[in-house]
Amino acid sequence: MKKTLLFTLIFTPFIASAFAFPDLKAFSVELVEVLDIILNITITIAFITFFWGLAKFILAAGSEKTISEGKEFMMYGIFALFVLWTFKAIILFFSGQFEFGNTLQDTQNFLPTNGTNSTVGEYRDPVTGNPF
Repeated sequence: MKKTLLFTLIFTPFIASAFAFPDLKAFSVELVEVLDIILNITITIAFITFFWGLAKFILAAGSEKTISEGKEFMMYGIFALFVLWTFKAIILFFSGQFEFGNTLQDTQNFLPTNGTNSTVGEYRDPVTGNPF
């Protein structure tokens, strides 16, 4: 009885939200957005942890215990940042490869190129806008 109740409590939201997404791509876009928010929050916490350890290390007035605690906090913070940024890079890589979620392709329109509509390398008159 307890296993059935636990199973129902865990999977009911997934079953109920299954109708909110028309296809797998819409679901994956939402999943990537939620993961991005969670990763940004945890990266912020890792930064705070690192700087908390740095503050403990700097403000320790000769206390070996406080210095070692500060070193531990800094190491945990650095390790957490490495793991989280690696996970975020993997998510961005796969979302870019499979074209879902928050990809870096959205920013490509703002980068200068040497295409037909490009103004890279052209000098224009500031008054008329005509190229020199």
